[in-house]
Amino acid sequence: MAALLLTKNATYTAVHDTRTMDTPDNEDHTFCGVMFDVAARNLVPVEYVVVQSVWVRGYLGPMTVWSTAGGFRGKEEAPHKWARHYEKVHDASPRAFVELVLDEPIRIAPGRRVGVYVHSTRPDDRAVVYDDACDDRGDAEDLFVRVLPGVAHLSNEPFSPRGVWWGSWRGPRAFVGRLNLGVRYALWAPPKHKKFPPYFREAAMTLLLCNTKRRTLIGHLSPEIILYVLNMCRYDWFEVPRRKRRPKPRAVAASVTPRDARPVKRSRRASRPRAVTGDDDDDDGGEDVFGGGAAAAAPRSAPRRSRSPRAAPRDRARGAPRDVSPPTREAFSRRQRRLEGQLDAAAPRSSRRRRADDSDDDMEDERRAARRRSDAALRGVRRR
Repeated sequence: MAALLLTKNATYTAVHDTRTMDTPDNEDHTFCGVMFDVAARNLVPVEYVVVQSVWVRGYLGPMTVWSTAGGFRGKEEAPHKWARHYEKVHDASPRAFVELVLDEPIRIAPGRRVGVYVHSTRPDDRAVVYDDACDDRGDAEDLFVRVLPGVAHLSNEPFSPRGVWWGSWRGPRAFVGRLNLGVRYALWAPPKHKKFPPYFREAAMTLLLCNTKRRTLIGHLSPEIILYVLNMCRYDWFEVPRRKRRPKPRAVAASVTPRDARPVKRSRRASRPRAVTGDDDDDDGGEDVFGGGAAAAAPRSAPRRSRSPRAAPRDRARGAPRDVSPPTREAFSRRQRRLEGQLDAAAPRSSRRRRADDSDDDMEDERRAARRRSDAALRGVRRR
């Protein structure tokens, strides 16, 4: 019952908003008048749109403005189907636009169109400026209306079929100037709920649903108050401004991560100093280091450099240090045999004989120990 008592049309003002729409101006042609259509769009819930004034330029003279409902097509030479809204004489203004304030505004309902006719009785071809309605020009439009192409009138007598020798009407032509518009918005009501934007409909449903719950503050109000508040809200009252989303940072794959940026995992074993470091057993005069010095203290986790023959000249050209990777087992045994030979050559014969005897005794001890281990293994097998 409360929805039936809501105000359907606003009575406190004629229009809720005023706007100005300019059309492209290429100054292609001039003559006595131009006839075109203005269509109201259904993008916004409005009761109607009114044309309050028209701006034109040219040498003007005695100016008149007419309108007809439903568009001008088929009514070019029917003055009884048109209504006059303006009549006045103006001075020439070929550069600046001149406002023609209508005595009675032209009202256009949503989804409808109205034909507008701007004419001058000046007896030459420079009264009113208009353009060619070519494809690349486009129609002048905004959120509420759209100005469509029309025709030009080449006679200084309104609606006259008699013009110059090539005819009285030329098209397609486009209006050049400005329109002052007034907008009267529609009031919300349950029958008009679908005409409002999605965010308004969602807000209205949320308020009405909250009103059914007594646990909420809105639930303590009567439904008539909720309907009255929604009835007085404009279509964009609940619109939420859009925020620009920040671009998300791109994830860097592990395969393209720089080597220096990756975390280095150090184990307890890798942190120990190297036992043996030195050269690669070449005769370059470098000294071998065994178990000590700065080279021996280098951590095991240090990256090894490439040993390929192509990489070696490139590393030396960059000033990289010579490779100090640990020698192989074969190279180590060769160096050990070399040192043992040098020690044997420098030692006296008695010490060498004694060392040989000691080595024979050691070998005999190893044989006895191996024999005892084999006997113990055999006894274990027999017991089983």
